[in-house]
Amino acid sequence: MGIRAASVVVILGSLAGCPHQDEDPIIDAPLTCDPVDDQNPCTLDECDGPTPIHTPRTGASCTGGTCTAQGTCTGDTCGDGDVTGVEQCDDQNTTPADGCNAQCRTEPSEREPNDDGTPNEGMGSVDPGGNDFDATAVTNANAQAAQVPLDVASGALLSVLAAMRPPGDEDVFAVTNSRAAPRAVKFDVWLRLATFGYGRSCGITMDASLTIRDAAGAILAQNDDRNPSSDRCPGLTYTVGAGQTVYAQVVEYGDNTLVNSYAITFEPM
Repeated sequence: MGIRAASVVVILGSLAGCPHQDEDPIIDAPLTCDPVDDQNPCTLDECDGPTPIHTPRTGASCTGGTCTAQGTCTGDTCGDGDVTGVEQCDDQNTTPADGCNAQCRTEPSEREPNDDGTPNEGMGSVDPGGNDFDATAVTNANAQAAQVPLDVASGALLSVLAAMRPPGDEDVFAVTNSRAAPRAVKFDVWLRLATFGYGRSCGITMDASLTIRDAAGAILAQNDDRNPSSDRCPGLTYTVGAGQTVYAQVVEYGDNTLVNSYAITFEPM
């Protein structure tokens, strides 16, 4: 018995220095989460199981003060017009989808191409919802997601600034739910012009459709107008399954007109 006990100690001791100590020592299963860098010195980018999370570094030093329990830097007041501490921008409001989000972080822009790379004009926008979605569009959307991650697991509102140009251009965004439970997400398109924006009707100034697809191109959900008479921008709610990636495709209604500036938001419910 003494020999067997000593052997157990040696085996357990060897595991302590094992480079895979965060994995199951029996089946050596790899971790399924990669931390996502939110570029905030007041948060620690880590994983909760398969879900990327950002843990506040309460009490840590930051430019202009000390990190708070909310993951902000004391002295930062987002929306006051002054760029301080960990702020990247401050446009005197906390409204998203205008280039500077509610945490005063610069909002990302789309990376082209994020469709099949060969825009074709003239396809009606609803059913089938454009003509530029195929395996190449999926590859391009996934490459875009590597630079502009759209993981709804954290519950934070995400936004991307975009445009549809030249005429016939379509935009596809890969949206992932890395957590172990389904997540209902509100998808919305907003016109970025004076007097328009997040939470405001597009009227008839912009007319577009929004289609949620799987990687094979099957339509999972689709919307043409939030309100056919007063808001021609699309919006819908879709539940993204645990570990699922879906593709949000935005198409100008006639697929033949420029849209120089719009934003798409992904708001976990």
